Amino acid sequence: MDSERTELEARLLRQEHRWVPLVCNFLTRKTKYPDPNDPRRSAVAKALWLNLLFSPTTVAGGGFAIALITAYLLFQQNQLLQSSLFPSPKFTAMIRPMVRAGIAAPEESAIASPDIGIEGRLLNSRSLQMTLAHSTSLPSTLS
Repeated sequence: MDSERTELEARLLRQEHRWVPLVCNFLTRKTKYPDPNDPRRSAVAKALWLNLLFSPTTVAGGGFAIALITAYLLFQQNQLLQSSLFPSPKFTAMIRPMVRAGIAAPEESAIASPDIGIEGRLLNSRSLQMTLAHSTSLPSTLS
């Protein structure tokens, strides 16, 4: 009868989920149950650890931590991608005079920086317009 009562008490202690009684049971387990082989003593320790690991607060906090880590990693990935697609302003300042002088093709510099590619295409369209204007004015000057 005493063994059944001890087992029942151990099962009830293992089911404890309220924080204050759980912590109190854990702190006083050695004085209440001096025998190290007492099932109630191990039940109190198991209840505390299981409640710490699988409580709703712990699960929500773990999910929040995973979300923060994911957001940080996505931010780092975005920064890396942006730095590989759009180089530094110093590099852009080096390329811009080359595009204006016609040394670098706008298509090549468009990879380096989109605004240079647009600028180069605009310069090419202006030079094409000037060439067309000169070619249409040539026959009128010859005659």
